[in-house]
Amino acid sequence: MNTVIQEIKEFLFKIFGENTKYFTFVCIPASTKGLNTLRYKLFTLLLCDILNMHNAFDHIIVEKDREAKHLTGKITYGNLKFDEEYFKGKTVLLFDDIITTGRSMNRMKSLLENMGAKVIGAIAIGKTTHTLK
Repeated sequence: MNTVIQEIKEFLFKIFGENTKYFTFVCIPASTKGLNTLRYKLFTLLLCDILNMHNAFDHIIVEKDREAKHLTGKITYGNLKFDEEYFKGKTVLLFDDIITTGRSMNRMKSLLENMGAKVIGAIAIGKTTHTLK
């Protein structure tokens, strides 16, 4: 986790400099509350503290566990509760641990923009690849 935080910090600081203090960092939630907490709670706390960003972790709640989208192929966010008032007027950077098609990022971008946020970028630490046999 420390390596990922350091690389993301360097990347974002290189692009945005001190302006990260105006941004809200939003992780695409995991399929279950337990996985979401395990993957993102400490990660967002540390990264947002280092870059002085607003941390949206506590403003998107996984209310009901669902099957992982890589198992079902479906992207649903009906299991989430958003603090919609929090996102009004926020400048958002999206994050996902693994990206496959980008549909999750696009769906979250749309949801947040419908709440009044402005999504200015998205990053992931890995990309799913498929090889033909």
